[in-house]
Parts: sequence; structure tokens; C-alpha cells
Amino acid sequence: NYMALQILVLVNVLIIVLDIVFVLRGLWHDAVKMNESMLSQYPALLKLMLDFVTSTMVLIFVFLRIPTKVSSARDSERLVGEIADIEWDSTLLTLETKTSTFFSSLSQFLKLIETEKNLDS
Repeated sequence: NYMALQILVLVNVLIIVLDIVFVLRGLWHDAVKMNESMLSQYPALLKLMLDFVTSTMVLIFVFLRIPTKVSSARDSERLVGEIADIEWDSTLLTLETKTSTFFSSLSQFLKLIETEKNLDS
């Protein structure tokens, strides 16, 4: 779900960037036809720059979040595995070792959930 949504965001940003390129090209052709500087069309250029900066920020955010999501799934699986692998019926391990392992893994898992919650909000 998350990855599909991010792919749609990337496609949307790509469309915006392509639109910026085509509009810039049109502005350049218009300026050449009229023997003017492109700076004479500064309102349109300002809008394009705002679109470009916004699109770049979205791209950076998405590309930084994807590895975090992938590693989060791997870390969650590892922590749940550690909790599930505790040998509660073993007589070789003390109850203190078992509970320490359990609460340590649980604490790390809760921190991971809190981190994901903060990043998603």
C-alpha cells in the first residue's frame, strides 16, 4: 500500500517536472520571438521556480522515506522473531534472562513503532 502510494506521488512529481520543462521551453521561444530577456516574464518564472522547489522537496522526502520503511519492516520482523524465539520452558536460561530479553526486545519494538508513527504523521 505505502509503496504504491509513493510510486503515484513520484509519477505526479514527474508530470509536474515535465510540465515545468515544457513551460520553460515555451517561455524561451516566446522571449526569442520578441527579442526579450526571459527575465521580462518573471511572474511565470517565479511560479515555475516555486513548482520546481516544491517538487524537489517532495522527491527528497519520498526517497528518504522508502529506505526507512524497508528497514522498518526488516527490524520489526527481527524483533518479533526475538520475542517468539524466547525459550520460556527452557531450564538452561534463568527467568531473569528470559524476561530481560523479552522486555529489551519489546522496548526496541515500541521505539520502532513510535518512530514510524512520528514519521507518518
